[in-house]
Amino acid sequence: MKPTAVAVAVAVVALGACGRADRPAAPTAVEVAAPSVRSVTVQVGERRVRFTQDGQRVWHATEGASGEAAALLFAAEDRLFPLRGYRLLEHPGDNPQFGLNPPAATFTVSSGEGETSVAIGAATFNGGGYYARVAGRPGDLFLLPRSILADLQSLVEGRPVAPPQPEDERIARVAGGDGPPDDGSENPWVRQALESGATLPSGQR
Repeated sequence: MKPTAVAVAVAVVALGACGRADRPAAPTAVEVAAPSVRSVTVQVGERRVRFTQDGQRVWHATEGASGEAAALLFAAEDRLFPLRGYRLLEHPGDNPQFGLNPPAATFTVSSGEGETSVAIGAATFNGGGYYARVAGRPGDLFLLPRSILADLQSLVEGRPVAPPQPEDERIARVAGGDGPPDDGSENPWVRQALESGATLPSGQR
């Protein structure tokens, strides 16, 4: 390889490495690895389940949980431990639109370092995720991926639950003739889809 080509290649690699180093890390709501977890408690609505493990990566279902749910927890480890959001906002207030009082779900993790509890509320404005707060951090508002609530619902129900699609329900309601969109709070992505001639999902026709 010619010297000039080598220099260019080195420069490209260096720039790529700098780009990765400068990229902000995803905000972490629960900073714990799966082997360090001793127990997990999930509550969705009125249903509550609990799981334990002894560091051997074998989950035991207790307090309302099923064996199927324990297997689902093992499959969801990479998404839940550590639990990361895709955005962190500074918002100490308790805005009703966040849906955190009361929350839709709670996720409590106990390890040798202590206990962390996360309250998960309403869907975000565009339906891409959910608002969440960590106990003891009242000024931080996390945006968690939509798949997280589906994982927690799966653990409670003992069966795989697909991530909810908030837009589908709204499109079905409006396009089905059940009335015009709500006031200005209606999701603009839904309105745009309807105005563009969107059709109902096959399961809702």
